[in-house]
Amino acid sequence: MYLLTDCQDKFRGISDILLVVSFVCSLFAFYFFFVAVASSSAIAQYASLLSNMAAHRSRTDANILVLEVSADRTRRFLAEEEQNGAEINVQTSRSGCLQCVRVWYFLYLAVVLAIGVYFAGFAFFATRAACFAIGFVLIFVLLAIYGRICRTKAYLDHQKNKKNRQWAQTLEGPQQLLLFYNVPNLMEGANPGGVAANSVIAFGNGQLGGESCAFFEATREATPGAVMKTTHTRILAAQGQTGDVLEFKTVVERQNPGVFGADVRAEAVARMPLEAHHVVQVREWLRERQGIFQFEIAPDVELQQP
Repeated sequence: MYLLTDCQDKFRGISDILLVVSFVCSLFAFYFFFVAVASSSAIAQYASLLSNMAAHRSRTDANILVLEVSADRTRRFLAEEEQNGAEINVQTSRSGCLQCVRVWYFLYLAVVLAIGVYFAGFAFFATRAACFAIGFVLIFVLLAIYGRICRTKAYLDHQKNKKNRQWAQTLEGPQQLLLFYNVPNLMEGANPGGVAANSVIAFGNGQLGGESCAFFEATREATPGAVMKTTHTRILAAQGQTGDVLEFKTVVERQNPGVFGADVRAEAVARMPLEAHHVVQVREWLRERQGIFQFEIAPDVELQQP
């Protein structure tokens, strides 16, 4: 691209810097455009789910339960969550062959760079082409570093606490706790796929979990190479806490057996507050729908802090 801007192989200063920045901005614009197009179907799925929930709520269906949690209980819960931080753990197990391939990949890059320096000489790095190449490499390296920082526990804790503080500052009146069991409509055929077929537990006054939301999909059989997601639910009594809470442990697994296989397992824990007088009602409601919400039947999986 730089050949179209000047016939001289000499760094042009601010104009070349702006050229690199414009190219990177165009990549981001293309990425956001692609995300917007890909999200159009998801938006329709959410709209269908909201419509289904509104229909169940209008006829006081037993498969939807709406409760109110006081503002004082919500504030105490948010203060407690600040102490817990973000409880997320990702474990990756790679085969020996795949680990060797990764090592050889970096060795290959090092050898190619050494050969380029040997034959082209260090004078190549003073050319305009080298400035562009180094600039692009540095940009993508910085993006990779930023992406790695965003996955650290300290950053996730900061983001969670920031969101909870903002919520606490704008909190007004009781908050809504909504539990919805999405029953397949056998009269109209199979339930629609995607988000529209999920059951939901949401907390907050926004639409579909304005502040916190958990989705539950029908249990599927484990398939090698497929991503399996299961959310387990339980009620924790107020032992050393400010009150009873509804806890969700989401486990995402992907098993890819083979010579170059890699197994990935991610665990995340989230909570929602309960009023003391709602515990019995919520427990009975979840027990009647134990299969979809995996209520108190979670496997013995302990979350390990990284």
